[in-house]
Amino acid sequence: MNPRVFRLRLRVGALIGAITLWYQILLPWLGSNSTAQTFLTPSQSELDDLLVQASARVDELIADFDREQIFNTLGLDLGPSVTFNDYAASLNHAADDAFSFVDTSRRVSKSVRRAVQTARSAATLHSNSYNGSSYESNGGLMPHRIGSTIKNISEMPEQFQAWRTLNPDWEVTLFDDDVMEEWLHTRLIVPGAFGAQRTALLEAYDRLPRPILKSDFFRYLLVFFDGGLYTDSDTSCIHAISEWGNKGTTQDWTDPTLLALTNQAQSWGRPRGSPRPIPINEAPPALIISLESSVQTTSFAWQEQANTGGQVVQWTFGGKPGHPVLLDVIQRIIEVSREVDELRANGDMETWMRDEYVFFWTGPTVWSSAVWRYLWARWGFDFRRLNEITHPVRIGDVLIFPYASFQATFSELNVEQPLETCVWHGAFGFQRWRTPIPSGSEEL
Repeated sequence: MNPRVFRLRLRVGALIGAITLWYQILLPWLGSNSTAQTFLTPSQSELDDLLVQASARVDELIADFDREQIFNTLGLDLGPSVTFNDYAASLNHAADDAFSFVDTSRRVSKSVRRAVQTARSAATLHSNSYNGSSYESNGGLMPHRIGSTIKNISEMPEQFQAWRTLNPDWEVTLFDDDVMEEWLHTRLIVPGAFGAQRTALLEAYDRLPRPILKSDFFRYLLVFFDGGLYTDSDTSCIHAISEWGNKGTTQDWTDPTLLALTNQAQSWGRPRGSPRPIPINEAPPALIISLESSVQTTSFAWQEQANTGGQVVQWTFGGKPGHPVLLDVIQRIIEVSREVDELRANGDMETWMRDEYVFFWTGPTVWSSAVWRYLWARWGFDFRRLNEITHPVRIGDVLIFPYASFQATFSELNVEQPLETCVWHGAFGFQRWRTPIPSGSEEL
């Protein structure tokens, strides 16, 4: 070997050794530094043990779950099981079914791929959601986006302007039919070897027979992929979004055991030296909702207010991309749509074209069921406890506002209203979408 080359190799080897030594010396000091914490990540077996403990704790908390009783008293179908393991399996099934194209195509948009990955993470106590996913992007904040749908943008109600006035740092996007179609095609048409391919999810959207069904489905897809806040065009913002759920008034009802297990699991899969994640109940909420109707099961008072008891407001809600509730509701809509496709093939569409079935297909009923199923199966929380709340409540990553918080009495900003009152809803479109369907037609 050339002597010069030999000496060069010795010098490089010595340099690498010195760097390694200094790293080992400095590592403990860096680990105690608040800006560069390091810690061992659990092994797969340790994570599995956390999941077993979480499943046992949820089973303990939901021991009195009675599906039939909830359906009979509130009109909500939470599915045959709300155990942690069954819910985890349902999320993975939904991701495999509704978003099968994510695994079969390399040319899926990053926002779609990341959203599906994040939704799956709820099955493992959100352990994988912190591996560069949207849960932690933007400092853990919900993306500052506001989306709304309207047939004709020039007819936007003047009250809607308050969203821009009170939230100047939020991007507002109005979706008419053309903008909506462009947005869907960007995410749900996958480039292939033989040209662009329409995904089954986009086909399911296109087959929805009424505009209201498409509007409902779109809002779930919008928040699932992009995150942010969806709100109907006939709403107005009463207080700035940054003031919603002020920590001085919000009560934390998260189960301590499930919270501790989640906090341990969040370190799994993180690179050594990354900052320790904020506890999930202290981080900005990943889902923001409000009650629309009473959850009182004895008086049936909800029947005067909504289609189901414990109904969740659907005209305004917010979330981070990939929240599992949104994956769940998307999958449920697809499953109902398949049933309707069979009816259509047999010439029997009359039942599902009735107005009341909009609630079950894409509307507040399927939305409410998905929300409560998540809280029950992931956090062991019985939503019927929310009946008497007067202040926002935090359950894990979900912020829940009391009844009427998204149903303000006045839309004017110069009228003083309680801090818990966040949204005014004019319901201008209610009668329009319930216009009788012309005889022999499947479209409004």
